[in-house]
Amino acid sequence: MATDIGPLAEAVVGLKDRSGSSDSFPECVAAASAEVWQAASDAMFADLMADYGEAKVYVMSAPAAFLQAGAAAALAPGAVIAELRRTPMAYALSGFMRHEGANAAYSYSAEGLGRLFRTTEALSAFWDGALPHAPITVTDSELIHAPEAAAARVLAAGGLAIDSDCEAQIEAVAPAARFADDIGLDGWRAYAPHLGVFRDALWPQTP
Repeated sequence: MATDIGPLAEAVVGLKDRSGSSDSFPECVAAASAEVWQAASDAMFADLMADYGEAKVYVMSAPAAFLQAGAAAALAPGAVIAELRRTPMAYALSGFMRHEGANAAYSYSAEGLGRLFRTTEALSAFWDGALPHAPITVTDSELIHAPEAAAARVLAAGGLAIDSDCEAQIEAVAPAARFADDIGLDGWRAYAPHLGVFRDALWPQTP
């Protein structure tokens, strides 16, 4: 199972350089030829094989997930794709707090974050109907409150079983008490009285 999407993301981003396109995403991807995709595929799998062996499951997150899902489906037909999803308010607030100090201009605007979230939702929904097997959705709450069950569900879709070593590792790195109040899950509720602008921007997902 490949949970590090770095090689996949790098391969997809490299499509622009490989094709010589001056366009930005998503036009640069649409313009890539079969030869360019093949070269990106070879590069991606060379890295994945070095790190993981023959991966059967890809786990994706973040707005770039749309591109990663398409690339995984095109480059690894039959691979199981799992998408990590966050609640709307946690998505908006943690995104703002994470990127505001990094000069990521889109995060300065609540309206921009709302558009980003809705765009991400729409792109993910596209793959639900476009792929032979829709991506498996795993929520942040599932990962915190039932990580073993969430991991087992994703692995089972790829014909893999979770063993005791995996369960021990999950218990070691992701105990519920550690993240239960994290801003990425429920921590945003402490700021709820001040987050009307985010709630409005995310409507109708968050009434």
